[in-house]
Amino acid sequence: MFATRSYPTSAIMCPIRNRMMLVAKLSSEHTPVTFVSRLKEIKFSHQYNVTEAQKERERLQANQSIRSEQDRAYAQALEVDKEKMRVRNEERAETAKVEQLQKDKAEVRRNKKLQHEKRRALCASKLTDDEPAPNADRNSIIQLRIKLTNGEKVGRTFNTSDKIDVLHDFVYAQTCSPRSLRVLKTYPRQPVNGCSTKLIDQALADSQPLLTLTESGLVTMETLFVESTVESDDDDSSSDEETS
Repeated sequence: MFATRSYPTSAIMCPIRNRMMLVAKLSSEHTPVTFVSRLKEIKFSHQYNVTEAQKERERLQANQSIRSEQDRAYAQALEVDKEKMRVRNEERAETAKVEQLQKDKAEVRRNKKLQHEKRRALCASKLTDDEPAPNADRNSIIQLRIKLTNGEKVGRTFNTSDKIDVLHDFVYAQTCSPRSLRVLKTYPRQPVNGCSTKLIDQALADSQPLLTLTESGLVTMETLFVESTVESDDDDSSSDEETS
């Protein structure tokens, strides 16, 4: 505000050193012609300040535009970095998940292999030298020739009264035996009744009596072969088992 003694009075403001300052007052005593003339004089005398103020405003606007562009670029770069970090974290999590899954599978395979080796050793320990004597009654013995999963052939003489698990354990004790197996007749091609790892385990778990070799359909002389019954989801472990 400014003091004046006559009305109307015009105040002329001009930007000087970043401040708006009163540079002139025009009272009502001026005629329109002198009023305009005086305005022109005031403008001319302060043109430098006006020009500098315009330059300063343009400089500030340019700086503001640069800062805005920098802020946008920074925000975009930050978003890109966040996305990269998110993708990297997802990849790390997926890698860790896959590694843990592989570790779990390896542990499962290791445990199955240990169980397989334990059972194989147990089957081997149950095999005794009580094969029938060479002069035993031919009606009381069964001579078996068995082709293993690796193509090797083994033979043994059994008593007709032997339980089917004796034949199974003899096969299972072989170094190439798979973790789960079944014994089949060559001709006609069909499973030996009750002679599989799963069936024997189930019968023992249910306290069911096992068949004798005669009851399983075996005759005096037979040629048999062994087949793996390892489940498809155990394929990774079966390769180790069958070559161990």
